[in-house]
Amino acid sequence: MMLALLDNLDLILDALKPVYDEYRITTYIAAWSNVMGIRGIGAIDEISTNALINQRKARQHLLIVKKMIFLSRFARSFLSETSNGAARDLLISTCVASALDVIFSPSIDIGVSRLAFGVILGVIEASFEAESKYKIFDNGDIHLIFCRLTPVLCDAFNRYFDYLKTKNMLKPKKTFTQLFPTVYPFEEQTIDSNVKEETFNECLMELTVLICICNRITATVENSIVAAFTNSHSYTEMTRICLQSP
Repeated sequence: MMLALLDNLDLILDALKPVYDEYRITTYIAAWSNVMGIRGIGAIDEISTNALINQRKARQHLLIVKKMIFLSRFARSFLSETSNGAARDLLISTCVASALDVIFSPSIDIGVSRLAFGVILGVIEASFEAESKYKIFDNGDIHLIFCRLTPVLCDAFNRYFDYLKTKNMLKPKKTFTQLFPTVYPFEEQTIDSNVKEETFNECLMELTVLICICNRITATVENSIVAAFTNSHSYTEMTRICLQSP
């Protein structure tokens, strides 16, 4: 039932747009995301000899996979088109919090984590693109969120590096997948035969890109951040949620 809902969620939201305002639709997305949580993460890590059990685990895993893909797609389109500041703030906090829940889940799932990295990238790209109807630089809270992400993502990099090293996943290879994929499962490509095997991991590369982007944002809007921090005596709910340690 939940998988069927995820497959048709875009159509459902399109049907709701003429009836409800953007903020109310966003509250539905936030509530749905909170209810789903990280259900299904790591479900396929342990393979059973029972085919029915494996099928059930695969369906459970698809829940979190489809959730991340939907949030990434919806954030990119919605944040670029809306001029409703409250709806944007709620969606940004929902997407960032959902992605961090996956990234710092007790059970590390590399595939789902990579999709979560794509959610964060989608939020950043849609928020800072020139065509956005909403002026991101007028909102100090969002500055703080992206700046707070820099050390958080550094912690994530160390965590995933240790995990990949322990699992012997940092070794020379001649295949790679697209960075920040938007489909699952990921399609592998083969490096040219003239190129020797290289030691790398797409997960760490994506984290490095996000760290660099967040650091660049911090440097670009540093004065605005300091002003917003010193002149404000209270944070919005969005800031409180997203700035807390994962």
